[in-house]
Amino acid sequence: MFLCCFLSCKTNIDAEIDEFSIDKTLRLNNGKKWKASGSMTYGMTKINEIIDEIDIESFDPKLIGYKLDSEIRMMMSICGATGEAHDQFHYYLDPLKEQINGLRIANEIAKEPLLTSIKIHLDSYKNYFN
Repeated sequence: MFLCCFLSCKTNIDAEIDEFSIDKTLRLNNGKKWKASGSMTYGMTKINEIIDEIDIESFDPKLIGYKLDSEIRMMMSICGATGEAHDQFHYYLDPLKEQINGLRIANEIAKEPLLTSIKIHLDSYKNYFN
């Protein structure tokens, strides 16, 4: 009886470990781009507009970070994606959110490299979503 309980608990522990070790890497949908929802497309357009309007020499990283963060929060609140496309979109957004949070606290020296990193990440959107 003890052995049955031990094996049963071990199986449940293994299942929990597998659940938390799921690969959260952004990838294509069997070699194809994921279908983006209207809210995803709109939000990404707004984020790119904010980035495109920045004067690289004089922008306030806290203000731009706040604007970008607001757009991401709006996208996430009305996200229309479902299933694996939804998960992949969040895998895309998570590193972007980290970069934006970094921008919100960046000093004058760090703001340009962070902005460059954000732009590179934004450019990669078209590689995964349409």
